Amino acid sequence: MEPRRCRDGGSHQLAGGGGRCRAPGGYRAPPHWCITGPLSMRHSSDRVEGYRAALEAGRTEVDESLIIEVDRLLVEGDLGQVCGGRAARALLDREDPPTAIFACDDHLALGALEAVPTDYSSPRAVSVVGFDDLPYTMFNLPLLTTIGQPVREMAMYATRMVLNHVPGTPLPAERVEFPTEFVLRETAHGPIPSTAD
Repeated sequence: MEPRRCRDGGSHQLAGGGGRCRAPGGYRAPPHWCITGPLSMRHSSDRVEGYRAALEAGRTEVDESLIIEVDRLLVEGDLGQVCGGRAARALLDREDPPTAIFACDDHLALGALEAVPTDYSSPRAVSVVGFDDLPYTMFNLPLLTTIGQPVREMAMYATRMVLNHVPGTPLPAERVEFPTEFVLRETAHGPIPSTAD
């Protein structure tokens, strides 16, 4: 589920001009970064796999140095939003700042969004895409582009698993895929034409 949907979100950003790549014809686009939680966690590694798949689908070379794992930035008391902001500020201070950031959850994405300097012409000067479509992102301005999950259906499935479980027997180890949705709002610009060097 997650790799496929992260691929869809990353593909949208690449279409909009983000991505460090050598595409056919030699066009080199600005860097497109991924901010993720600890890769030791399955959901983080799955989402990064989707980011890589988006680049590969766009015939873009994957540069592993563009994937920032925020657990390296953690200090006691930090929240995901704090880490997302810290990571994005470090990226925006580079000589080759990103035009697009894919954050592996909405907390990181909102932090990254806060880090975009006010002297940018628009929040969309740097596209930011999150993952989860948390309810409170609807109250953020600009509205966060994200990848939504069917939380109600996931909870109902998990509840049925628990209720149908026979005590004393192991829970079945199964991977279930739920449909998700790319939710285009205000923090990701649409496709722009690319030009050759």
